[in-house]
Amino acid sequence: MPCGNNWILLFGILAAQGIYILAMYVPMTQSVLHVTPVSLEEWGTLLFLASTILITVEIFKVVKRRSV
Repeated sequence: MPCGNNWILLFGILAAQGIYILAMYVPMTQSVLHVTPVSLEEWGTLLFLASTILITVEIFKVVKRRSV
């Protein structure tokens, strides 16, 4: 697992993302926070960018372990 055994960090990330998504799609919070929902295309772009960072970090960790 990329996040290792840090379940508190994983829970915090998922909770923060959940709150953010909730704020985008609940009409009352949309008007209070002045946010609009993200389109499916934008979600795809965000997922792609986040994946490239995750893959790069994991490759770096493998290379670093092998060089030590």
